[in-house]
Amino acid sequence: MTCHAPIPADVERIASTCINCGIHVHRFLGPGFKEVIYQRAFCLELDARGVAFETEKQILVRYKSWSIPGQRIDLIVGGAVLVEIKALPKLRRWCLSSGGKVDSHRSGS
Repeated sequence: MTCHAPIPADVERIASTCINCGIHVHRFLGPGFKEVIYQRAFCLELDARGVAFETEKQILVRYKSWSIPGQRIDLIVGGAVLVEIKALPKLRRWCLSSGGKVDSHRSGS
């Protein structure tokens, strides 16, 4: 069994803030917008709460002794939490069967 170190309190606070911002944006906007709209709203929400973040950050991926360019991160929040924004281009029929709520088990998430 692998034993992991506990998440530091400051990282836990940043992660909780990210979750809270995501819920707030989703409840306010609802479904149906492009990913960029949700990302901008999420950034506005972080900014309103005074949380530092970087957007569209390019990073190198280490593979053995090589560095591979080309990976882009949507958001790095507080220098500690990576956030990748995802949105469906349009609601599928199976989404509507649950009252407009996306069923994570059926979406492959």
